[in-house]
Amino acid sequence: MHTGSSIRRADRGDAQAIARVHVQVWHESFRGMVPDRAIDQHTLESRRANWSEWVVRENWFTHVAEIDRAVVGFACAFPDSAEAGYDAYLNTLYVLQTAQQRGIARALLHAAIKDLRAYGCESMWWLTLKENPACAFYERIGGVVVRDQPAPAELGKDVVDRVFGLPPEAFACFGDHA
Repeated sequence: MHTGSSIRRADRGDAQAIARVHVQVWHESFRGMVPDRAIDQHTLESRRANWSEWVVRENWFTHVAEIDRAVVGFACAFPDSAEAGYDAYLNTLYVLQTAQQRGIARALLHAAIKDLRAYGCESMWWLTLKENPACAFYERIGGVVVRDQPAPAELGKDVVDRVFGLPPEAFACFGDHA
């Protein structure tokens, strides 16, 4: 991971910074994949309200990545068995474009998996856009494509979500390596 960077558990005081990264990633990464109106709905105010609640939610494991004490990425995961065969859900894994390709996403994911394993979880699933370039990263870390499905209507009628899973063997191995 990048010198000068660190990963730590998020707290309520991080809600503003997490919201800023959340909105910025949507603007810089998803424009052209989903309609502009869907991106523009991700406002700093709405995301700050969400993250003020989510970072303190019981059994939600949120971590931030910092470079020189500025938040450049975050991950949030929690126990969830809504997808058959998986017992945890990766809600978000976002890293600013300027901080990508430095091992930060992998380190954030490691921290989330470590907490989930301590909680008793053995596998994880998540959604991303099928067209998201991050799909290649997810496959490199052992993620398997579970299925493709229509994205929520507000993301556009032709947008497709990809459901990924990290099965128990990959989940256990990934949690042992940063």
